[in-house]
Amino acid sequence: MNKTSSSLAPAPLPLSWGIHLLTAALAVLLVRPFPVVAAQSSGTGVAKGFTLPLYNKTNKLESLLTGAGGDVQGGQVFLTEPRVRTYAEGGRTNLDIASANCVFNTRTKIATGSNQIHVRSGDGRLTVDGQAFCWWQTNNNLAVSNQVRAHIHKSLQNARVSASAPALVPANADQSAFDVKADRLLILQQENLIICEGNVHVDDPQLALTCQRLTVKRTPANALESVVAEGQIIIINRADQSRTTGERAVYSLDERREFVELSGRSKWTDGLREGTADLFVLDRPNDRSGSTLRAFGAASMKLPRPKGNGNDLLSFSRGATTQDQTGTNQSIDVSAGMFTLQLPPTNGALRGIVAETNVVISTLDGVARATGTRAAYSPNGVMDLTGLPAAWESQGRTIKAGRLVFDPTNRVFHAETNAVLRLPAAGLAKSLGPAGEKSAPTNHFVEITAEHIDYADGWLTFSPKVHGVYLEGETSLGELNCATLKVRYTNQIESLTAAGSVQFLQYPRTNSDGKTTSRNLTCETLDLRFTPEGRLGIITADGRVLGEQRQKRPNNPRESLSRAECDRITAEIDGSSNQVQRATAQGGVRLSRDDRAVTAEQALYTGTSGLLTLTGHPVVTLPDGEITGTDVITWDRVTGKFRGGGLFKAQWRGLQGRTNLMKLLPLK
Repeated sequence: MNKTSSSLAPAPLPLSWGIHLLTAALAVLLVRPFPVVAAQSSGTGVAKGFTLPLYNKTNKLESLLTGAGGDVQGGQVFLTEPRVRTYAEGGRTNLDIASANCVFNTRTKIATGSNQIHVRSGDGRLTVDGQAFCWWQTNNNLAVSNQVRAHIHKSLQNARVSASAPALVPANADQSAFDVKADRLLILQQENLIICEGNVHVDDPQLALTCQRLTVKRTPANALESVVAEGQIIIINRADQSRTTGERAVYSLDERREFVELSGRSKWTDGLREGTADLFVLDRPNDRSGSTLRAFGAASMKLPRPKGNGNDLLSFSRGATTQDQTGTNQSIDVSAGMFTLQLPPTNGALRGIVAETNVVISTLDGVARATGTRAAYSPNGVMDLTGLPAAWESQGRTIKAGRLVFDPTNRVFHAETNAVLRLPAAGLAKSLGPAGEKSAPTNHFVEITAEHIDYADGWLTFSPKVHGVYLEGETSLGELNCATLKVRYTNQIESLTAAGSVQFLQYPRTNSDGKTTSRNLTCETLDLRFTPEGRLGIITADGRVLGEQRQKRPNNPRESLSRAECDRITAEIDGSSNQVQRATAQGGVRLSRDDRAVTAEQALYTGTSGLLTLTGHPVVTLPDGEITGTDVITWDRVTGKFRGGGLFKAQWRGLQGRTNLMKLLPLK
């Protein structure tokens, strides 16, 4: 052997390692003396069967350096086939270190070598291979300075290996271990630390990790306690190829699961989705049922907008088209105090995302925004949002409830628990606006509350205890109450059906002519049909219908009251004027205005003539008498005059002075 060959010198150690090791060595020197070097030759010459033990204060063996042979020159021993064994409490082997040759300095108690080195723990849970090393006998620290390859087992079980017993490595070692590649490695035996630095690559059955520094903490029994990765961290999940980055990661484990905590500008993405947070925590159960990734602190995520939803989740439009999903505005931003991502157990897609605490969801194009306390997002795009209340706002449309479920792909949503839907009247039907206008004013809204609100297949359903109001700004103009309400809504309202103790109220309102009018309608069912142009076409009320209208004219304190009662009424509406074109009332018909009334089995009203035709035992009741006994009576609503056909019977109470006879046309 060439004693002066520079090939035996290890690569220079980083300054930080040198300071750390020098401090540790000085501490040992101050505590206890070194044992005497034992060999067959000393001074200068050839040493055979070189042996150098190190004992602690209690005379327990801590390490043993041996070699097949070597040259001794001054204070240096050039060893061939050197081997180092370090020992733990109870005499079990801690580390077994072997190489082709090394140089041991008897003064500094340091062995160095530039050849391949192989390190193995006594229980087989740790193996290290590398190029060039340095071993300190004073504290049993070991540095490997090039081409490090390490295999580290993650078992929590205590080692049951004696100094001479074979290693007990679990049968599933491949699944419960990870491999490390690095530029250099340092083992601090007293601290039970393994430090890898420089281009660190960790290969695990479930993930791959790269970083600049990796620190492995072991228990006194050589079980893995924790792993800390630092600097430019990248973690790839093998199941879904998702990628997580950060500056610091801490790995720990217990009997049931493994944990990885990632912090420092942390970011996660699976290609379709991405998220940022102050801290990510990866929870991997030992039963391989699927990992969970949680994000904490200033957490936000960008999720793809599901296909088929168009631009507005609350548009209820069946004709909405899907834009190019690759566009930058085809995403949903979600921020929350915490996220939970359910990762697949094997190769596959993300199983779900849950956001909790101060959840805010918005589309990048600004079309929609939602808030709540918890949001669950499934891979197929369904969003389950809860809160006190949860709310979704979109282009003037708002829905609030204890729980909101959106399925944009199938254009379905469900709201429950004190649900409230608020829609601009201008987007519902042209009939809601004044006559002659194309639509309702922009400050007019419809607000409907119910325990449940559902939209599917073009039907908007409210139940039970439905309460709707028509608003001008924040002023209520009228209300609708019923048990259930169904609205057929595609690009606009097609039909509306209210059922169960229906009550419609129009609050007093003064028109441009100075008249103040209010209306009230009650029935069991109310059905409205709209024209393709969005105008109200047909109104049908059924089940003991009662309608009232109260009206006051300017400079007249007397209020006019009109009432209509029947079993069923159907009215056809003129779309251009919103006026009744034709109406039919059936079953127990009673119509009255102030002190005049008519009863019949059927009534037909024609808007163009203003005539009301009564059939089926019609009776006219006037302040001074009544008309009966005829088959048909016609009431001119404009002039207030009546006309009968055929035989009739008239009874009058006192015809003194002026009477209402002047208002009666000749009966034919």
